[in-house]
Parts: sequence; C-alpha cells; structure tokens
Amino acid sequence: MELDESRSEDYWAALRLARRWSHGTLRQAERLRTELNRASRAYEARKTPEFLTSDLLDIEDILDAAWIEQHLLMVAAHQFDKWATRMLEARGDISPKENDLHRLVRNSLEHLDEAVLADKEALPGPTGNSSLRRLPDSRLPLGVTVGEDKVMICDLVEVDEIEKRCIDLAEEIFDEEFDIDAAVDNYRDMQRGL
Repeated sequence: MELDESRSEDYWAALRLARRWSHGTLRQAERLRTELNRASRAYEARKTPEFLTSDLLDIEDILDAAWIEQHLLMVAAHQFDKWATRMLEARGDISPKENDLHRLVRNSLEHLDEAVLADKEALPGPTGNSSLRRLPDSRLPLGVTVGEDKVMICDLVEVDEIEKRCIDLAEEIFDEEFDIDAAVDNYRDMQRGL
C-alpha cells in the first residue's frame, strides 16, 4: 500500500490499529467458538457412562476459558470501533454509531466488580454500573451457553452480529486492497496448520 502524503500521521497510526483490531476481533470470535465447541463436547461427555466426577473440574475450566474469551471478544470489538472512529475522524469522515447493546454489555463486564453478584447473574449495585441498569431486565447473565444454535455472549449479544458488524465496517472504511475475507481465511488456515 502506497502512503498518501496528504494524510496525517494520526490517520496512518489509527488505520494500522483499526486493521489490527478488525483482524483481532475476527480471531477472537473464532477463539470463542473453539472454546464453546470444547465446552459443548465436554458437557455432552458428562452424559456418558465413562464420565467421572473428577471430570467436572475439567468442564469447569473449559467453561471458564469460554467465559473469558467472550469478554475478550467484547473488548476487541470495542477497540476496533474506537480505532475505526479515530481513523475516520482523522480522514474527515463521519464515524459509525456504536452499537448500544454491545457497549452496555462490554461496560457491564468491565465494571462487574461494582455489581451485586447473584447465583448466575450480575445485578446493579447501589451505586455505579449504570450500563448494567440499562441492560434488558437490568441483569447480566454470568454463565456460558453451550450446545445452542446461536453463539451468544452473556445470552445477550450474538457473535454472528459482532462478526458481521466488524466485516461490514472494515469493508466500508478500508481501501480496496484490504480484504477482510482473506484475513479471516488466512487466520483459519493458520489454525488448521496449512
């Protein structure tokens, strides 16, 4: 890619970071899917006669890993939105509107320490975490859903929706030579060892 001298250094730095985070968001979505598949297989294995009580710890570790991956996906998607916005502003373009539900879920996860933690959900505490109050039913499910058709984050945000938003925004803001599909294909090939 040839650098356009009329663009500022801020623009080029923001462009590089937006590209990194667009790739990172898609990689993180793939990591989440991988962990959820592992969790689904482990969860199903508990129904077999060979299942041992000690295997419950393995399932818990796998579910914990999937929970962390969903949090990291929300962070990656947020970073992509932020750097895309900064790049567009440096270019003099209008920034895309952030998805409100994505923002509320990410903020609620980020400020989970301010919440009242019930059995399987976080509820608004007496102060702070206004995002949690604005979530549907003012609650954030803390579990990981496995074995479902839709891959969800905290039972509130579809992973497909995050990926679509990332791909659509990347195709809209990056130059023609940036091929988001090729980036995803390259990552999947790397994962398969090709």
